[in-house]
Amino acid sequence: MKAVGIIGIGDPDVVQVIDAADPSCGPSEVMIRPEATSYNHLDALLRQEDFGLDFPVVPGSDVVGHVISGSSELVGRRVLVNPAIPCGKCDRCKSGNQCRYVQILGVHRSGGYGQFVIVPSSQCLEAPDSLSPEELGSFPLVFLTAWRMLKSRARLSMGEHVLIWGASGGLGSAAVAIAKALSARAIAIVRNSRHVAILENYGADVVIDASTVNVSAAVKSLTGGEGVDVVFEGPGADTWPTSMAVVSQGGRIVTAGVTSGSSVQVDLQDLYYRQVSILGSRIGHQTEFSEVLGQLLAGHLRPLISEVIPLSHAAEAHRRAARGDRCGKIVLRHDF
Repeated sequence: MKAVGIIGIGDPDVVQVIDAADPSCGPSEVMIRPEATSYNHLDALLRQEDFGLDFPVVPGSDVVGHVISGSSELVGRRVLVNPAIPCGKCDRCKSGNQCRYVQILGVHRSGGYGQFVIVPSSQCLEAPDSLSPEELGSFPLVFLTAWRMLKSRARLSMGEHVLIWGASGGLGSAAVAIAKALSARAIAIVRNSRHVAILENYGADVVIDASTVNVSAAVKSLTGGEGVDVVFEGPGADTWPTSMAVVSQGGRIVTAGVTSGSSVQVDLQDLYYRQVSILGSRIGHQTEFSEVLGQLLAGHLRPLISEVIPLSHAAEAHRRAARGDRCGKIVLRHDF
């Protein structure tokens, strides 16, 4: 089959169109011909860091398309794939509970950058024709991750303030949409003045340009000195001191990323005195995927799409993402 693969560690030039082995379905699996996928920061990490994977790697955690074969009643139907695949081996999987070691489509198995994708049939949910390939193809990974962070882990509630780092990215913009769907007040942090109006139109209650404004002072002013109830973390080392400074007494910091580094300092006395909760989160589970997809189908969520380009030009998507000037998701439409 044709695919876009990462052929080694390096710059976007290592993202190339390749001939990959034709996949075949195993028991309880289906083969999907994708319509669209999208660029995620995870895709860039696969060419920047050594994860011990064999190259070429076919990335792409987001898949919408039609099932063309497999032992399933889904054959012939349009589906959206939950990219969080249970390992099937841990004690929780064997007892029918949520997996301890969730695998990610496009990392632990070939993903949406391929002409065909093989996934367990249990990972597929029917996708209506009323939603475009672009909307669906930009949705799974970031919305599932953000939903788990805000709904399941931080338990964000109506009227609460949530500060969202990296709001112009795929994950951050998904968090803005989810915060509003949960009737919370979204404070979006960006580093590009051109993104302010875009995110205001997208629904953020307040957008702060961190390149020109002191975030801590602005948040304290917005909240009457109380701070925010929830901080949506992802950058890590660069933003952690401010996250700790702006979280309220009894507030929560939820994190699912370390794009600027993983080593941070925590003052334990400050932590227990203010009773701050620090919560880790990683992707999500099938029940959460069903919940967040239900929000999309009900019209309560919509992805923020920056641009749509052909999959065969995926290397250009990596280049554009590296420039940091986009706001929202880059969708890759299949053209093989």
